[in-house]
Amino acid sequence: MSAATAINDLGHEPIRAESYPASPDSPQSACLSGVRDSDLVILILGEKYGFIQDSGLSATHEEYREAKERKPVLAFIQTGVDFDKKQSAFVEEVQDWSSGQYTASFEDLSSLRSTITRSIHEWELSQASGPIDSEQTLSEALSLFAVEEVSYGGLSPQLWVVVSGAPTQSILRPSELENKDLIDWLQREALFGKARVFNNGEGIKPSIKGHNLILKQLSNSVLINERVTISVRVALGTTTRGMMVIIEEDLLEKIICSLKYTSSVLDHIDSQSRISHVVIAAAVVNANYFAWKTRAEHHEHPNTASINMTEPQVKHFNPPHKPRGSLRMQPENLAEDILALLKRGVRT
Repeated sequence: MSAATAINDLGHEPIRAESYPASPDSPQSACLSGVRDSDLVILILGEKYGFIQDSGLSATHEEYREAKERKPVLAFIQTGVDFDKKQSAFVEEVQDWSSGQYTASFEDLSSLRSTITRSIHEWELSQASGPIDSEQTLSEALSLFAVEEVSYGGLSPQLWVVVSGAPTQSILRPSELENKDLIDWLQREALFGKARVFNNGEGIKPSIKGHNLILKQLSNSVLINERVTISVRVALGTTTRGMMVIIEEDLLEKIICSLKYTSSVLDHIDSQSRISHVVIAAAVVNANYFAWKTRAEHHEHPNTASINMTEPQVKHFNPPHKPRGSLRMQPENLAEDILALLKRGVRT
């Protein structure tokens, strides 16, 4: 009832199994049809998994599987309870899903109602911003690679990550982009935040170039524009022992930090979640004469390597867009996939 009350209070119509009229269809068919006809699916998980159907899944699990590839899902997971074995596995599946941004917790029926109300409201705000054009957002992200100077940072290899928000819209006014408090916050977060992308001992030079705010160090930079497209460029530490080598574990850690930084910036600037999805593009630049090796490979063969001679390639996901919450909930998984894409055609 808490979910239905929250939905009604916001002016929407809840679709529940008990509300279905008599029908020759099976309950399973009717419920899955209801999922397909809905605009938004609310998933509530308590301690019990429920009766197992012929599919080997509970009815709720079947509905979730039906919904997750077709509809936005708001998932609410009860805290302070002991999940049975099947329910525990179900919870792990939901929390591992790439739309984890919609996962919240509740303690009791009262907190469930307020949490659902707030989450639906945030979802409504994201929908009110306009449709998601992933190709347009990807084009905006890729345009930064064409405009910014590739060789910035001298001959040192750099990781370059660009995150562009969707739906495309202006989040910051020009005066806000130049606001000293924002610039100070971005610098502090880059230097001292949980995901540091700047070197502590180097100065930072802020500047406005067109519609972009740029914070630049000797070999690192952050760029953000009014549409909250964020570019992060960080120097890659290299292990030489007589040769120029990029260690893949170090690169992976830099990707994770860059994604976490962009997530922190989005949360700071767009706390109302007007941006619901992101497009992520990445490249490694200034690395034509560097070998790519794992730490174990370099330890075993420190004096041998095949040198990469290819031009930098910008990589992105297919389809390009990801739920914004995946930056916060799954930066490690995203980073592993980005590293895999960057290695294709580069590591020899």
